[in-house]
Amino acid sequence: MAVLRLLADQITLLLEIGRTNLGEFRDGLESEGLLALAPGSNRCVKVDTSCEQVLNSVASGTLLVTGTDFRFSVRSLRRLGATRWLNDEVILACLHLADKLTFVRVGFSIPIHRQMRAYGAIPRPFERAAKQMAEWRCRVEPQSPLACFFPLFQHQNHFSLLEVNEREGFIYHYDPMGEGENADVKVRIGSPIWSRR
Repeated sequence: MAVLRLLADQITLLLEIGRTNLGEFRDGLESEGLLALAPGSNRCVKVDTSCEQVLNSVASGTLLVTGTDFRFSVRSLRRLGATRWLNDEVILACLHLADKLTFVRVGFSIPIHRQMRAYGAIPRPFERAAKQMAEWRCRVEPQSPLACFFPLFQHQNHFSLLEVNEREGFIYHYDPMGEGENADVKVRIGSPIWSRR
């Protein structure tokens, strides 16, 4: 939980300034007593040990983020090791764990590119997200616009974050890697499924 909270802080930084802070993350791990590196490697032994303890103690194989209906595989915790990429379940868990205002909603991971064969762009990746937002909108007062977040999965190896902010009437795309990979996202954001008020 300490590691997920620290990752949630990094997502907050990404939202506020457009990038994460690796030094601050490492300092947080150190202050929690989790930054014991294996000799001769960058493997974080204490994080790996903690993850294995959780893996061995959860019989169902899934974890539930308290106060939400978000469940994720306990195996995703292995991604918290220093030599692994985070997956969409860990990123979504961090978003769900972060403190949020009442009008903020966290969606699901949206793949922008096909996972098999040609790896080309998916024709309408945001269609399901637009339907989810319409469903959320039905559950709140019509005068209460939402701010909705969806992690975007690009080219099988990169995550960025989409914010659809009805309160401000804008769509924001946060990508710590810069503008190079964003052409496919920009084209799809311009599609007619996103209604602006």
